[in-house]
Amino acid sequence: MESIDTIIKNVLIGGLSTAVYAGTAASTSSTSVASVIASADIRKSVRQLKKLKAIPFQGTQGNPVFGALIGPECAYDLLGDSTWQATQQYVNPDPMRRGILGTYFGVEFVETNNNYKSNSSGSGGYTTWIFGKEAYGVVSIDSEDVTSPGAATLILKDSGPNDTGNPLSIWSTLGWYAPFNAVVLNSDWVINLYANASS
Repeated sequence: MESIDTIIKNVLIGGLSTAVYAGTAASTSSTSVASVIASADIRKSVRQLKKLKAIPFQGTQGNPVFGALIGPECAYDLLGDSTWQATQQYVNPDPMRRGILGTYFGVEFVETNNNYKSNSSGSGGYTTWIFGKEAYGVVSIDSEDVTSPGAATLILKDSGPNDTGNPLSIWSTLGWYAPFNAVVLNSDWVINLYANASS
């Protein structure tokens, strides 16, 4: 659900301190049209995670990888990068069937349309998160369902003969709630890669 995804996104935005800027940019406000995501930025991010001893995940192919969440704007530029195209020519296409863009320099990219754009000084940049295992956690606070974080409860209330607030029985109400929380566990293990988009 997008609401749960947004909670995680907001926690990542507010709880991280490690930033990498695409190209020659030094801040979100200095990103330019030329500051699009490229292979050098991925390598820089991976180097930082390795230096800080971030724990990798087990990737879809069974190899150790870092995870990445990338928005459609930056994904468009990354997919057009010549080095990316060269490395993806002969890979197993199965991950792409699962919504995974591909693995690149030890980073497995998953695309999301719920990404973050900074509007600092009117220019800003898009965030791609590159992270290690246990960098952040999601927790269900529902003791009856600890295996499904954020399992939602749907509540439908139909109008009845004793519903004085709806005397003509014109409407019903539908709502949901999910006992859920998210927290950054190790801010060093999540990279905020800021980049502009070419289009």
